[in-house]
Amino acid sequence: RLAIDPAEVLRVRLGEAPRQAVVTAAVVAALGLPAVLAILRAVDGSIWSTGIGLLVYGAVVPELVERFVERERPPRRHVRPTRLLFAAGLGFALTMGLVSSAQRSFDAGIYLQRCTHPAEFERSGKKLLQAESREVEKGIHQAKNALPVLLMTVLAVPLAEERLYRGLLQRVLTRKYGERLGLVYAALLFGASHLVVYRVAAYQAALLGFGFGAAYGEGGLVASFLAHALWNGHLVL
Repeated sequence: RLAIDPAEVLRVRLGEAPRQAVVTAAVVAALGLPAVLAILRAVDGSIWSTGIGLLVYGAVVPELVERFVERERPPRRHVRPTRLLFAAGLGFALTMGLVSSAQRSFDAGIYLQRCTHPAEFERSGKKLLQAESREVEKGIHQAKNALPVLLMTVLAVPLAEERLYRGLLQRVLTRKYGERLGLVYAALLFGASHLVVYRVAAYQAALLGFGFGAAYGEGGLVASFLAHALWNGHLVL
């Protein structure tokens, strides 16, 4: 009745669509983190250099993109504590459901192959299951047995990744493509960035991106950080 265009409502809430240069810079920044971490591991390999590099990258690079490419400060979101906690819980629950169901479906498909094509299962399917298990359990084992790795896993990694992948990447992609596509694209890039660490289980990282992205969309950066920290913490604790 008031003739309010939904696109106008979105523009007022999220801001004007960013220039293509801003989108490109955000994507490059997101994909640059795993490259930097791979270089640090190859040069030094210590947990301290990796953790410090992660924190510095997550703090500095989004700030540089916003200041020198985007050239405007993103608006502050004032979220009530109750909504923030709801958003964090929603993100954690969604992450749990997505990852658990996807992992069980993946495993069920492989075990079905054992019944229908036992020779192929012995040749490739069993190796896929073992590789997935090793990739997931390796990081958990390290975090449980070393306090620096535990702190980095539960605090440093969520802080740096959420600032980069949600606070910059998803925010920019949402302004460019809308809330749904922005979340999807950011989650897929989040999963792709974990290919340095995971080969078989990278699909789980993409699903994590959907859960954390939903928390961000509902409650902002603090909510996505809490959901991410809760997820990592429940894995290692």
